[in-house]
Amino acid sequence: MPQSDPDFDLDEYPTGSEILILSVVTFVIAAVLGLGGCWLAEINLADLMQVSWSSVGSGLLISLAMFVPLAFVRFAGFQWTRRLWETPVRVLGTGLTDLNAVEVASVAIMAGVGEELLFRGFLQGWLVGYGILWGLLVPNVLFGLLHAMTFSYAVGAFLVGLCFSCLLHFSGEIDLTSLMTAHAMYDFVAWHWLARHVRFETS
Repeated sequence: MPQSDPDFDLDEYPTGSEILILSVVTFVIAAVLGLGGCWLAEINLADLMQVSWSSVGSGLLISLAMFVPLAFVRFAGFQWTRRLWETPVRVLGTGLTDLNAVEVASVAIMAGVGEELLFRGFLQGWLVGYGILWGLLVPNVLFGLLHAMTFSYAVGAFLVGLCFSCLLHFSGEIDLTSLMTAHAMYDFVAWHWLARHVRFETS
């Protein structure tokens, strides 16, 4: 994120505190909608998730697999991968560097728990009753739109969400806890990596 970029003013970026507040608000909204939706749709979350070391371990393995495309986007050197990598930097800017490790972990956990509960727990669990394609596609189109900082970023989020949905629906070993763990771990590592990128570019 070069400081000479005429399209972005460092003073216009959100601060770390603003990022934390937005994360809390987003988490509360997602959790309320997810839990409320599960209650209205009579979805038993106990059937979708269990809190166990096995589920957490599966989630960590999934996150390791996700770091492969993340590293590709970071180092491939193509114009589209460079833009994809710099998208969250150009949106969040130096606010990324205001957060310490505990705050980044908190943001990551809130994103992982809230978003998976809403999109894979409630929406997928509800819509799959109308057909597998409805349950797999609609929640992830909405998931992509939620992350639509750019068209490419939205497509990437859609594809990741679709993979998560397929794992939850077709695998007997992966549950919602696994996906929450994978989502949170990926966000934690990615945000730290992006923060280092910002510090390097602004030093």
